[in-house]
Amino acid sequence: MRSLILSLITGVVIGILLTINSRSTSYENNNPVSHNNWKLVSSFQSENDFIGEIGTKISNKFNSIEKGKFFIKFYGPNTLIPNSQIFNAVKAGKIEFALTTSKIWKGKSSAFELFNGSPFGPDILTLLSWFYDNEGKKIYESLYSRFNIHSLPCGITGIVGAGWFNKTIEKTSDLKGLKVATSGLVSEVYKKVGAKIVKVNLKNLINAFKLKQIDAVTFSIPLIDKNLDLSKYAKYYYMPGWNQQSGVIDLIINKQIWGKLGLKSQNVIESICLATNMEMLSFGEANQFNELKNKIIRGAEVKQFGPKVLRLFEKGWKSVAEENSKNNKDFEKILKSIANYKKDYLIWNDLSKVGKK
Repeated sequence: MRSLILSLITGVVIGILLTINSRSTSYENNNPVSHNNWKLVSSFQSENDFIGEIGTKISNKFNSIEKGKFFIKFYGPNTLIPNSQIFNAVKAGKIEFALTTSKIWKGKSSAFELFNGSPFGPDILTLLSWFYDNEGKKIYESLYSRFNIHSLPCGITGIVGAGWFNKTIEKTSDLKGLKVATSGLVSEVYKKVGAKIVKVNLKNLINAFKLKQIDAVTFSIPLIDKNLDLSKYAKYYYMPGWNQQSGVIDLIINKQIWGKLGLKSQNVIESICLATNMEMLSFGEANQFNELKNKIIRGAEVKQFGPKVLRLFEKGWKSVAEENSKNNKDFEKILKSIANYKKDYLIWNDLSKVGKK
């Protein structure tokens, strides 16, 4: 896994990392130039130590390299504008850059959800190889371009947990009437299997469990949900993450600003994002299990869905995918492209493995 990721990014990244290391990466986020001063808004809370600092790091690295030419000022979530307005603000040029996740923009096109990981979708290795060396990048850029936005993956979250549950799911009938806090394509699958979807603000999750308004919540990777302290109210942490096997963070950029940057500065941003992808991938893979162990120490019981339950989820997803494909040609195109790529890739993957111990 690491060898392929490194082969994808090492050539581009080495030069930029050498440049960054030769200068100060603690460059202050003040205003050294009087022109080309731009804004980068993040959707992610700063207290989230896995993804909350990405925006600051990206802007500081860029400013350090482009000192005296361009300057990007970083803004946290809901400070400059509400998170819900980020997409339209970048499209209109009211803000120049934003760090966000494509699944938020399903209202623009349901196809956006597929780039941040879909139920039973590709793992991160398959997604990245499809993206960088197959059709993914072309489809992704084409979709965003219709909205006057250029975008590139600038961070990796990887596999999520299936979620926190306050009751065991031993058989398919246990899903009937289950009150689940989730959203997007995953919520559509849960509806197909008979669960009830409850909309709950993140800040109200614990209270929702206390009041028995919800029985379960799908959230994120162990490193991100570690601060929620949900083990006191939802004892069971379920795997595998059928709901998302891979996840990426998008850096979206107003197209006119992207063009104004010029080739050299565009390469700088692309290289910073490739380096960020590698850093997050390695950090996440190295630390997810430690956080999973911490959950057990805090009282959580890690469980796995049985094969019959997983088959029901997969059946539900196929139905959801078919319905969305009928209503959105881009959705259909992305699913077909990934499926076609996986046919050959999975053969190679199986042939090349030594075997699991």
